[in-house]
Amino acid sequence: MSFSLASFEPRPSEWFTDNVTYEGPGSADFTSPIGSAIGPFTASFDQRGEQVVRAVCEGISCDPEYDGPTMMFLAGSKVQVQGNQKSWGFGGLDNPCSGLQFETPEGTFSATCVSLIGFNAQIIVARTEDVKPMVLRFHLTEGKFETKNSNAPKFFVLPLLNCVAERGNTLLGSHPLRIYPTPAVPETLPDKEKFMAQLTANKRNAVVAFLLKGRICFIEALPDYEERKSLLENGAQRLITAVLVGELAGEPVNTLSEFRSWFPTEVLSALGFASGVDVGCPWVEVRDEYGALILRLHGKPWLTLYDDGDVSLEAMDAAPNSGIGEFLTRYLECSPEKRAYLEAAMNHARIGSLGSMTRLYDNLDHLIRALECLCRAHGFMQIDLLPKLSSSVQDQVKLLLAKGVGGLQSLIAAAQQAQSLDDARLLATIQSRVANAGGTEQKFGLSVVALLEKFGLGDAAIIDAHFIANPRPDGVRDWASVVTSYRGATIHEGYMDFGKKHDAADVIRICRHLKDVLTRLIFRDIGYGGTYESVLRGSYGPQPLDWVQASTPAKHLRFS
Repeated sequence: MSFSLASFEPRPSEWFTDNVTYEGPGSADFTSPIGSAIGPFTASFDQRGEQVVRAVCEGISCDPEYDGPTMMFLAGSKVQVQGNQKSWGFGGLDNPCSGLQFETPEGTFSATCVSLIGFNAQIIVARTEDVKPMVLRFHLTEGKFETKNSNAPKFFVLPLLNCVAERGNTLLGSHPLRIYPTPAVPETLPDKEKFMAQLTANKRNAVVAFLLKGRICFIEALPDYEERKSLLENGAQRLITAVLVGELAGEPVNTLSEFRSWFPTEVLSALGFASGVDVGCPWVEVRDEYGALILRLHGKPWLTLYDDGDVSLEAMDAAPNSGIGEFLTRYLECSPEKRAYLEAAMNHARIGSLGSMTRLYDNLDHLIRALECLCRAHGFMQIDLLPKLSSSVQDQVKLLLAKGVGGLQSLIAAAQQAQSLDDARLLATIQSRVANAGGTEQKFGLSVVALLEKFGLGDAAIIDAHFIANPRPDGVRDWASVVTSYRGATIHEGYMDFGKKHDAADVIRICRHLKDVLTRLIFRDIGYGGTYESVLRGSYGPQPLDWVQASTPAKHLRFS
């Protein structure tokens, strides 16, 4: 047989379906009045994360004494009897649905958290033969499809909405849930042909690989990923673009609530922070050791919107101990409490990307909130001023404050003697402030500077030196005061007055720098030590987290 590289080309598998539909006869149960709507059901879940659950109501099974119309039963109307006459009030859809279930040729679909959200009914029909069955519409927040596969669960699969993370890892070996399985290369081939065959067979092995509880997980793009990405970039709001596959080790997976009780869903926020785009998940699949479906868990999905933000990690960052996979591994090694505040900071930082759909003052607002998350988590919401000074300066400040307190005491005594009690009271308040002027301070900018110093970031000193040499038009003399001022404008005033008070170019400069600072802070806090994509050094390729040194010119921080 002649040798051909075509026989070693990876071909996409067909185990994953991004549009699922279940059909079959069943019933929906209601509680007030008690009864069931019976008929054929259809439940569809598509690649955009949208659900359509409908039933054609062919009959109602309920208490024989309740002989009202189907519409009245669904509305929860109570029977009112006056003499020989019966009537039913109508006030809306007030008969709670406790669940639904129907059988398909492949298995059973059921939902325990479900609501009846509407129905189509004919009010007036001229001829009996024109009567059509009522169509019910449901919305579920927890449901599942159980196949007839009785094998033990081995893998979980999360379809990912809007995942555009660059895949910088290589996954070798066979796995039943690869989108592009690696063709086997016979060992009997001659060395040269075997080498060429292996190159061809492994050319589709690019994934994002990371560890969860010591077990390998990987993210692989769908076969038509580039087409889907193009649709997102050209206006589509959301599409499934990839799958996240992981291994189970006895964790509960019988319901979506059970799955969420142990799976760290915040990893999706970390993935969004790294890729610049919010990532969602429409459902969860549970599969056996061969990759065959056991369960598909449906519920209220996280429906993201595609908004192209700053990319923090790219495929070229996937050097040893670097890249998205390493970042996700380090993040998942953090305690749940630490992951929680980091998730909030990452989401705010991602939304703060310049050029996104968010307005400029909202960009700044989210960046400020991200910094507040980190400052609060590390205990920097209040700063002790005196201990921050050198010992010689501390002594001078204490002496000046003591003189000020003494001078004010003389004024207080004079005011009291003159019976100017209002003056005495106000002077006492001023004296108290002077006495404690070297104590704690809630100035936000100082908290941020302290946070940077904890993680070894020297940006503040570089920018302060620049402001001394190049005074700002508004007279603000240091970076901490600029950050404090802008926080006040966004948090307390609620907007930026670009017409009269604030300079848009300056806000853009501050936002760009804050975004880069936040990226470095978050990576260091997580324990990630690899390279990243700096928004300040976009054309210079991957940067180490310590690229900002004392000798770094301010223009490299975009201050010039």
